Amino acid sequence: MSLPMSYQSVPQVANHTELANHETARLQRDDSVREYTSEPGASFASSLPRAAKIFLVGLAVLAFMALASSSSPSNSTSFNKEDLEVQLWGSSRHELDDHKHKHKHGHKHKHEPEPEPKHHHDKKPEEKKEEKPLEEWQIPRYFNDQLVDHFSADTTTWSNRYYISSEYFKGPGHPLIVIMGGEGPVDEVFYPFVKDTLAGKFGAFVLQTEHRFYGTSIPTDAGAAALPTNDEFKQLLSPDQALKDFVRITRHIQAEIGCSADRTSPEYCPVITVGASYPGFLSAMMRFVYPEVVDMSYASSAPLLLYAQARSTEVYFDYVTQVAETASPGCAAATKSTLLQVKQAISGMSMHKAVKDLGICNNIPEYITTSELLAEELTMMVGFSNADFNMDYHPPGDKNTDVIKGCHAFQQDKKTPMERMANWLVVKAESGATDHPGEPCYDLHWDIPSGPNATITGADWSGMGDGDTANTWEYQCCKDLIIETGFGPNSMFLDRPFDLDWLTEHCQARFQVDPQPTRMVDNWHFDKLVEHGASHILFTNGLQDGWSPLSFTEDLSETIVALNLPSGAHHSDLNECCKDRPEEPDIVEGRIEVARILGEWIDELQQQVQ
Repeated sequence: MSLPMSYQSVPQVANHTELANHETARLQRDDSVREYTSEPGASFASSLPRAAKIFLVGLAVLAFMALASSSSPSNSTSFNKEDLEVQLWGSSRHELDDHKHKHKHGHKHKHEPEPEPKHHHDKKPEEKKEEKPLEEWQIPRYFNDQLVDHFSADTTTWSNRYYISSEYFKGPGHPLIVIMGGEGPVDEVFYPFVKDTLAGKFGAFVLQTEHRFYGTSIPTDAGAAALPTNDEFKQLLSPDQALKDFVRITRHIQAEIGCSADRTSPEYCPVITVGASYPGFLSAMMRFVYPEVVDMSYASSAPLLLYAQARSTEVYFDYVTQVAETASPGCAAATKSTLLQVKQAISGMSMHKAVKDLGICNNIPEYITTSELLAEELTMMVGFSNADFNMDYHPPGDKNTDVIKGCHAFQQDKKTPMERMANWLVVKAESGATDHPGEPCYDLHWDIPSGPNATITGADWSGMGDGDTANTWEYQCCKDLIIETGFGPNSMFLDRPFDLDWLTEHCQARFQVDPQPTRMVDNWHFDKLVEHGASHILFTNGLQDGWSPLSFTEDLSETIVALNLPSGAHHSDLNECCKDRPEEPDIVEGRIEVARILGEWIDELQQQVQ
């Protein structure tokens, strides 16, 4: 892929020969364990044999006893590359249930119900398997003293869900890592790279927050039992309120685990915020807006320049197109040609024939009343689905990725345009973004949020998902998080420029709210971090990610630094990659560098105390 000049020189942070040797050794270990599991509820599966698991449980018990009896834990976080590589590749990991969570715009959990035990006359009924007891980091907890409205005199409180991991915590004086919740439910502590590797390296306590109005953290009288009203959204849902929530719960946990709030105390616990995508933006804002609370920020794939409205509206989908074209040469032209031909074909046929030919279910959304509108919505679906495919495009070149599968569906020259589109819809249904494999037809409702006047084309042209979570996310994109992205002539999609007038009309119909594209940046000035005194923020970017041109990809100062990962997609530094192959070397190097940078900052802070 032809990258902008600013992306071409990525700092080398480790010796590739050493890493290659380390990879070979890792592959030879039969009991190798996954380091990280994907978002939004990422998951990973341990392959430890039973004996090793028993051994590790024993080690954990001994470690806990040693920790309990220790009266003077070391505060040193000096960087030792060999030690960290052992942690990155070989440290013990808890097993997770095999479920999915995506930190992407509006995608919800999709939990399949457990099948009923089958009974046969000639067989005994199947015994129910005993459920594993939950680990500490899977147990929900509730902060009952969270303020409903941080910007009023009202002191009414509500119950904010959160999760913790104290497995590696060495006590007061060691870091508190706060993982930002985002646009989806939270059902465990995310990111084993953070929960295990970084926490293990620094002796840190980990707090996983849930963002207000997602999951069970609904600060309204009805809670999760009903959709919030527009007035409740307007009063209580904003990044400003979410940051205040995170500050308040951080202070609560600091006190609960015995950490001093005084930075000059040896029992002060340095606060590190971590987040990816929109939560990556929140992580950076926590350090920028509340530096008296947060000491440093790790912000992965954080599109600050998107929310600052500081880039062309065509940059995002142009970049998505470049990545797809590199992944499968000819994809861009084949996609655009197919979309144009399908649009022409559908416009000349009945709705019934169009949906039949495309394999679309008959329960067409009521607002789609013409074949022309159906064609327009299908075009939008191809756009935002390719955005989803792009965010998961790692490792690059892997033919099992949805980017390449989607391209190949449109590159079937012997198929008619309608057949190519029908095949693409199968790819989309089976993708991680949609997650409806094996269905007899494609249900357009899979791409429509809850709430009145919802449509496939919504406020976020990079994708919203369906259901209540998508409804909440669309409100945020209508009010504060304005995503100014459009399809330009250089993209693989049919031309449709971003239109603020259309967005305003749509958001009025949905929520009776007008977009405020520059409110946040006018208040916080995050487009000029250095000029406004920011420091100690680490930005990481995968250069296969369409959002990377909308993040900071160059160092802004000695303590506002950018780490670019050529093979990385959307926050690949936090995600698990592969079940049957080693992680890409640049991702391994990147994780080592993340730990080194954060470790240096922790040491500097603790030296000031001493």
